[in-house]
Amino acid sequence: MRLWLHESERVYGDRLVSQDHVAKLKQLAHTQAKKRFPSVPLAGYYSESNPDPLVFCHFAESAHDKTYEEATSMERLQAVLNAALREYNESHATMELVLFHDAVAHVARIARIIMSPGGHALLVGVGGSGKQSLARLAAHVCELSVQTLQVSAQYTMTDFRDELKSMCYKAGVKDEQVMLLLRDSNIVHE
Repeated sequence: MRLWLHESERVYGDRLVSQDHVAKLKQLAHTQAKKRFPSVPLAGYYSESNPDPLVFCHFAESAHDKTYEEATSMERLQAVLNAALREYNESHATMELVLFHDAVAHVARIARIIMSPGGHALLVGVGGSGKQSLARLAAHVCELSVQTLQVSAQYTMTDFRDELKSMCYKAGVKDEQVMLLLRDSNIVHE
């Protein structure tokens, strides 16, 4: 039942843009869950202040455990992601991230999406809020290689197609898991 509530929030709630609509979805889900499963305690997940986390992910106990299960503790999830961040920083440019509860939840959401076949997401927010860093950390936890476009002033559609061919080759022939990280600054000509 908790998985159903979580997936309802991910599938429907993550697409909503208004806080009023998100609150309405949560209220409807809570009402339906209470009606269908009256013996299951749900009040903690829908508390107005400091609600219990309801997070399912592929790294609930370890970054190397790919079982999709409920995270029993946000502190444990933070510890797993902090360890993954240290591991990432050893082999890549250092990311200085503070993994507070919302950031951990965002990494779990991104990882859920990119682990799904054909998964894709549009991360929206102000510049410098950490969207790219959280996406890179999620890709690292999911063991995906991150590909970005190398756009220059002379960049053409042929260059774009060549880069896509290279990514398709890695994914199709070499059987590598690849995530294309496309930033708004990469879009030179719409």
